[in-house]
Amino acid sequence: MKKYRTYFNSIDVIEIEKESESSVWIDGRRRSKDSSWQQYFDNFQEAKNYLIDEKIKEIDRIAERLNSVRIELNKIEKLEEAK
Repeated sequence: MKKYRTYFNSIDVIEIEKESESSVWIDGRRRSKDSSWQQYFDNFQEAKNYLIDEKIKEIDRIAERLNSVRIELNKIEKLEEAK
């Protein structure tokens, strides 16, 4: 049975032996379908959409952090020496 595995920024076609709700078996070893390192999907488009969604989330996190740093910079720029 064929599955599409995402791994960082890539998609590989993987042959699995069997699957359950939360796991797949490859070379006799059970692997989680959704781990922090890799995910398994039934088709290429689902895998691609997952990677796109993850990058959008990453962009949003970076944008939030950038905004926070800009606020901190603004506060620093307004600092004045105590008299």
